[in-house]
Amino acid sequence: MSGLPRSGSSLLSALFNQNPRFYCGPSSPICSVILGIEDHLKTDELYTAWPKENFKDGIISSVLPSYYSDIDKPIVIDKNRSWTRRIGYLSKYFNIENPKIICTVRNLTEILTSFIDMIHRSNSVSFVDKSLSKLKVPINDFARCQWIASDGPLGRSYTSLKIAFQEGYRDNLYFVEYSDLVSNPKKTMQEIYNFIEEEYYEHNFDHIEKIVHEDDGSVYGLPDMHDVRPSVKSISKNPNDVLPEKVIQDVSNLEFWRSSELNLS
Repeated sequence: MSGLPRSGSSLLSALFNQNPRFYCGPSSPICSVILGIEDHLKTDELYTAWPKENFKDGIISSVLPSYYSDIDKPIVIDKNRSWTRRIGYLSKYFNIENPKIICTVRNLTEILTSFIDMIHRSNSVSFVDKSLSKLKVPINDFARCQWIASDGPLGRSYTSLKIAFQEGYRDNLYFVEYSDLVSNPKKTMQEIYNFIEEEYYEHNFDHIEKIVHEDDGSVYGLPDMHDVRPSVKSISKNPNDVLPEKVIQDVSNLEFWRSSELNLS
């Protein structure tokens, strides 16, 4: 699972976990672990002096099964927003020749609204404000939105989606619009099951329980960042009531995945 932040991936994960055959946890570090191993071996003098490609590939190939060795489920869905940038890893290291990546997406203005609203109601200093402080940038909602949509989580994941398109992986991606998930969850879930070629499971959209709870307060300064409500519904605020007008102008109509004629420049 990949896609954009604040677009329903935690809700979708909780729904998947209602199916006794499925496991879908929080975002995993698998992509970053692979990158770390590759980067280390590129500069390690011992490996450079005597490189063993099979050794490297074997170590990396063991990351995925090792990470989920404690999960006894036939279907495991790994979640990381970097997968759309690293689709080649799936065939290179894990022998997955036709990867299927579920991408949750949403209007960019709504994503930024969700972030800003979450920062406003937090009593802690968010990772966004910490990043702005390091950059010596005045902390306000406009600066927050600029960072989130460029170097922050939205900018990085948005770029990753574009890379997947540019590299020809469009058919490997299934886009789940947040608005569809919350307005017609059964139909949306049925379509997802069709994409992953699994038998549909009758989900309970009025009794949702999250089985894994990340320590978002300590790590991100946003304790409720991955909370999931007990029933499927949207209580989103209107972007016009939250975001600076300039931000709305800057990010409106940039949802390229909806266009029949993609312009990825």
